[in-house]
Amino acid sequence: MDKSDIILDKLNSMEKSLRAENKTLSDKIDRLENKVEKLENKVDKVSEKQDMSWQAIQEIRDDLTENSAQIKIIDNKVKAL
Repeated sequence: MDKSDIILDKLNSMEKSLRAENKTLSDKIDRLENKVEKLENKVDKVSEKQDMSWQAIQEIRDDLTENSAQIKIIDNKVKAL
């Protein structure tokens, strides 16, 4: 076995090692992409719930304003009696 064969063997070994590492990293990337997608879905759900909460708060504020106005009207009528 001459020097060129030794170099070729080492290069082949390095190539196999790099391919294996590349496959491992590719698998990790796939898993991370799946996790990111799941997290994005959860964030979307939380965002929807937050929007619903703000809408409910606004409705409660509107009801409170309307009820306060009605209470003032009733209070004025009672005072007028």
